[in-house]
Amino acid sequence: MDEETHNKKWKITHRKIQEIVFHLLKEHPIKEISVSQVCKKANINRSTFYDHFEDIYELFDVTQLNKRKELFASFIKQSNPQEKFSFYDLQSLTQFLTFIKENGWIYSIVLKSRQDFPITEGFEELYKVLIDPLKKKRPELTDNELAYYFIAFQSSFTFILKRWSDNDYREKEKEIAAILINSMPLILKNKQR
Repeated sequence: MDEETHNKKWKITHRKIQEIVFHLLKEHPIKEISVSQVCKKANINRSTFYDHFEDIYELFDVTQLNKRKELFASFIKQSNPQEKFSFYDLQSLTQFLTFIKENGWIYSIVLKSRQDFPITEGFEELYKVLIDPLKKKRPELTDNELAYYFIAFQSSFTFILKRWSDNDYREKEKEIAAILINSMPLILKNKQR
């Protein structure tokens, strides 16, 4: 087997393992999913699994990161390219929340696992939208200070979404958007003026 064929098969197996664990996560928490279970569903042996991932938790981290990136890219593609998306605008944020609600089962899985901040992987675009303009407007702020503002935004945003998810997305998107905007750190809101 040539190297190109090997790489293609490796990528297919890698993706297949991630899809299997993601579907298992719909019904089971991560702590109840075993390597044996994934191997059986993927029709691979344990050594193949360990060629791809160190353990179930690394698999989960990689899988949810890829899903988050995939969903964000899909959202951007669905958005009107002529309209600039803004986290400070009720209409833009409502549109984003509608997208989250439509993909609620995925976000429920991701939000249940979120425990640490800042979330860096997969949030590069959000950092650019929120922090880069603030950095230009307020050059006296250090990178460390900016990181704290980003963490404040991220943690409140994430836990508001988690509560919404836990409530089965009962509240209207516009209502949650207003709550998110009102809970945003003042320094981030003031940068828009």
